[in-house]
Amino acid sequence: MKQVIVHIKLGLGASVMLLLLVFTVFTSDSEGFKANQSVGKNTSLDSRPLSLVLLMDASGSMRTTDSSEFRKLAAQAIALLLSPVDRIAVIEFDSDGRVLSDWSMASEKEKIINAIARAGNKGAHTDFRAALETAKNVIEEAPANSRKVILLLSDGIFEPNPFSDRYAPYNIEYRLAIRGEDRESIRRINEHYRNKLTPIARRIIDSHILPLFVEQQVEVFCVGFSTDADREFLSYLAEKTSQSKTESHAYFADEAVDLMDVFLGLLQFWQNSIKLHTEEDIIQLHSSKRIFIDEYVRDGKFIVLTDQAAKFKLRAPNNLEEEALGYTHQNLKIVPLKKATPPGSWSYIFDSGSGKYRLLIVGKSMIELEVEGLKQKYLFGERLECSVKVTIGGKDARGVLGPGSKVVVDVMTEDQLRSSIPLVETEKGFSLEYSVARVGTLKLRFTLHARDKNGNEMFPRPSKEFQCMVLPRFYVEPDYISFGDIDQGETKTYTVRIVSGLQENRTVRVHSKTTQLSRCEDEVAKHPRVSSTDFTIKPGEALSREIAMAIPEDGCWGDYEGELTFSTNHNESFKVRYSVHVPSIWEKLTLPLLVVLGILLIVLLVLVLLWARLKAPVGVLRPLSAPSGVLLDDIELGKVKRGIWSRWLNWKKNRIRIGRDHGDIVLELLPDDLRVELIFYRFGRDYIKNDSPEESKQEINVKDPDVDIEIQREPGETYDLSPGLRLKVGDYEFAYLR
Repeated sequence: MKQVIVHIKLGLGASVMLLLLVFTVFTSDSEGFKANQSVGKNTSLDSRPLSLVLLMDASGSMRTTDSSEFRKLAAQAIALLLSPVDRIAVIEFDSDGRVLSDWSMASEKEKIINAIARAGNKGAHTDFRAALETAKNVIEEAPANSRKVILLLSDGIFEPNPFSDRYAPYNIEYRLAIRGEDRESIRRINEHYRNKLTPIARRIIDSHILPLFVEQQVEVFCVGFSTDADREFLSYLAEKTSQSKTESHAYFADEAVDLMDVFLGLLQFWQNSIKLHTEEDIIQLHSSKRIFIDEYVRDGKFIVLTDQAAKFKLRAPNNLEEEALGYTHQNLKIVPLKKATPPGSWSYIFDSGSGKYRLLIVGKSMIELEVEGLKQKYLFGERLECSVKVTIGGKDARGVLGPGSKVVVDVMTEDQLRSSIPLVETEKGFSLEYSVARVGTLKLRFTLHARDKNGNEMFPRPSKEFQCMVLPRFYVEPDYISFGDIDQGETKTYTVRIVSGLQENRTVRVHSKTTQLSRCEDEVAKHPRVSSTDFTIKPGEALSREIAMAIPEDGCWGDYEGELTFSTNHNESFKVRYSVHVPSIWEKLTLPLLVVLGILLIVLLVLVLLWARLKAPVGVLRPLSAPSGVLLDDIELGKVKRGIWSRWLNWKKNRIRIGRDHGDIVLELLPDDLRVELIFYRFGRDYIKNDSPEESKQEINVKDPDVDIEIQREPGETYDLSPGLRLKVGDYEFAYLR
């Protein structure tokens, strides 16, 4: 077999120079070299139980892009194919996230299927921030020893909910902006606020959600469908949380009908269940078809998706009919192979139904493809070299396969150009050497095509989908910078690595451009900007350079996203995305203000409890004796006239004061320095208190009917105020009655 290599068209001298430069760049910086090392084997399968969150877009666009609700059928298939020890939670999202089903064992099939069926399609927005926050709250309750995965499905672009308090104070601005406006005006306002709020929502995701996912090893797999799917953001989520940077965790389908293929392909990442076969056709009633399944397939399942309800029958090689799983949608059939063990031919037939059908076969393969030597990043023109071992139980499988076995890799570029390249067979396996003249992300899937020893054609054995980045000759790392919070008038630096694989010296300048912002759209002078000076980079050099992001003294607070363009004097350029947040005064005061509010709340609570304890004065003072010439009637304490302040708004509202010149009850012939208080409480006992100044030495006498002796109370002393108590104050004597 001939070796197939795709070359860049370079002259001999240029090729030699380029190889030298590549070697120099990759060895001149230890950190950069480590970042580009081979990731080794890519066959490890996590044996822990799976905790899977199905995060399903419920926005109104679903009524158009998925009118037949294929996403629900695909999600149901996933739920039915997982191991009974796995767990599933179901969340729908639009303006906010809603839990349709909290954690359930995968064996609780009916509960999960019903939850998926309840997912809606009438929401107003596609707020990924709300979706991921809800998923974060749910995933935190997953068992610690499980593999945590979020499967995010959406057909739209990032559209934050402008009514949400999470985007304050813009939510108030938005409500005022749309008041009294017609539908067309509201549409324009919505687009305006989508651009304002998206940087805020992304900052919340980057700073509060993704770090937690990375720390807890939560992987987000993203599936986008329709031409409107936010490919850039979904790819970013998947790459940011991936535990293996060469695995591709973001998938896209132009048609909703393709979602079943995509969803089933994900099983290979989670439980080594491979999509072995796919076919589409028109239902022909009572026409039997046969499919051979080789001996290296285990736990095989037929999955049939039809345009409408149809009766599907599957028979094993021994002519016994296989039984379909229950709880599925009428257009979905899942039939496990239980009546016989491969190898053999299974036959299927439709007894009713019409229209198109799609048949898929999944199963666990004893044959595995071990990919070694694939790196995360390659320089433009560098050869992509890796090898593939075909194994059974860790041993070379080629001895049990028929002649003519081959491994083919499908390579897809960002602009959807696809190449199918056969690998070269070697003593140890199969090898690939591939050079590409396009920069960007490459996606690769390796597939084994083979026959068994009897000459029967086996199902192709696909690998997982891998990805790697092809960097240009002039590039910068990282390709995204979060500057975090920067106050007005301040500057923050970030160190980047600039690499040149060019053949001559270059002068480099950095420019910044704001692409999305939450405020001050028309005041460019108030936007964040980089302060840059020209510098020179030599061929093969990797420079570390500080980039300084400055906020003007009168800069606007808010969120900003933009691009840093590193351009040379020969028109080479590389763009780096950035984000920066300028805190408002309100944000700076939030924490201290919350502390103060907390203290005030505690104080207020204590005051309320104290206030509730105070009782209005009750009872009657009946005169028993008075100085000569003084006439007194019964004094009803609840009717004693007092000012509004002392009666209602005073901490002594529960007290009646008796004195000569000052008091609620004035007794003109009392000594000037003799004062008495009657004190009442809602909870506990009431008291009489000698409130005279300590230096006066004035005493009051009380006679308790239960004791029948006279007791003296000096200044500051109290006594229980109970019905029948006699009180002698100066030359006055009263009985307290209720």
